[in-house]
Amino acid sequence: MIHPVRFIRTASDALKTLLYTRWNDYSQVVVLTDKNTSKHCLPHFRNTFVNRDFIHIPLPELTEESKTLRSVENIIAKLMYAHVDRHAAIVALGGGVITDTVGFAASVYKRGLHLYFIPTSLLGMVDAALGGKNGVNFNGIKNQTGTFYFPREVIIDPGYLATLPRREWESGFAEMIKHGLIADYAYFEQLINRLAAGRMTDKLMEHIIRSVEIKMRIIQSDFRESGKRKILNFGHTVGHALEACALQSGIPMRHGYAVALGMAVETALSVEFAGLEKAIARKIVRRLLEVYPVPESMDTAITDCIMEAMKHDKKNTGGEPSFVLLQAPGQPVCNKKIPGSKIREAIKHTLFSV
Repeated sequence: MIHPVRFIRTASDALKTLLYTRWNDYSQVVVLTDKNTSKHCLPHFRNTFVNRDFIHIPLPELTEESKTLRSVENIIAKLMYAHVDRHAAIVALGGGVITDTVGFAASVYKRGLHLYFIPTSLLGMVDAALGGKNGVNFNGIKNQTGTFYFPREVIIDPGYLATLPRREWESGFAEMIKHGLIADYAYFEQLINRLAAGRMTDKLMEHIIRSVEIKMRIIQSDFRESGKRKILNFGHTVGHALEACALQSGIPMRHGYAVALGMAVETALSVEFAGLEKAIARKIVRRLLEVYPVPESMDTAITDCIMEAMKHDKKNTGGEPSFVLLQAPGQPVCNKKIPGSKIREAIKHTLFSV
C-alpha cells in the first residue's frame, strides 16, 4: 500500500499525527539521526513530540560518500545493541541520505519494522522520502543496492528547513523543477523564476504540496517502476552518472545540482530523439544553466567518466542506457535508446559549448 503523506504547519498539528496517536502501540520508538540532524533537527523533534519517550540512536555524519552497505551494517549493529525488537517503530529524521540508508536498514532488520520518515531537507520532502525506494551506492555507482519498502507515513514539517544553506535549497528545487517539466510547465516556470530571483521561500508550502501531489500520483499507478514511474527519472540518467563522477574526482556535487545539469543534457537530446520543439528546448536549457551553472572546476574530460558510469545505470536494458525525454513540456516519453556518439556530443555541447 502506498504510504500517506501528512503536512504539518505548526507543532500543534504534529500532536494529531498518526505517529503520535499510535506511539503507545509500539514496544519502542527509535529515532535515528546523523551528526548534523542531531544538532539542528532533534531539538525541534523533541519540542514537537514533547513528553513522549523514545530511543535516540545517533549515527556518524552521513554523506553521499558514506551511503554504502557498510553504513547499513552500522545501523543494524546499533539497533541490535539497543535491543530493538520487531514490534518497534523506526523514525528516520534527516535528509535524503538518512531516509535512504535508514529506510534500507529498517526494511531488512528482523524482516522489516514499521518505518516513519520525517525528512528535514527540501530534497527529502519533495523526492527522497516519497515512494518507498531505499538504496545505497555500491562500488561508486549510485543506488545499485536497495529495496522497495514503504514507510507507514511521511511527515513533512517545513520548520526543519530553517537551518538549510542555500545550496541545499537549490538541490531540492531541482527535483521540483523536474516535476514541472514532466507534468506541469506553468509550475516549472514559477519555480525557475523564484530560484533565479532568490525567492525560494515564496509560497513554499504550496510548492511542496504540488510536488508531492505530482510524484505520489505517478507512484500510485506504478509503485515498482515497471512503467509510468520511470518518467520520474528525467535528468537522472546523465545526472546520476555526473554525480558519481564528481564524487570520484574528489569534488562532490549535490544530487539536485547533478540532476539539473542532467535535465539540460536530456532536454537537448529530446529535440532529435523525442521531437521536442527546438526553441522550447533552448529556452529550458538556458533557464536551467542560468540557475545551475556548470562548475568552473569541471571540463570536458569528465565526459568519458559519465559515459562509463551510465553503463551501470539501473534503468539499462541490454547494457544500453535508457532515457526519459520530453516530446513537449509535460509530455515525457520513456525507454529511449540513443547512440553513444550522440550522448557524448550532447554532453559536450550543452555543458561545455564544445
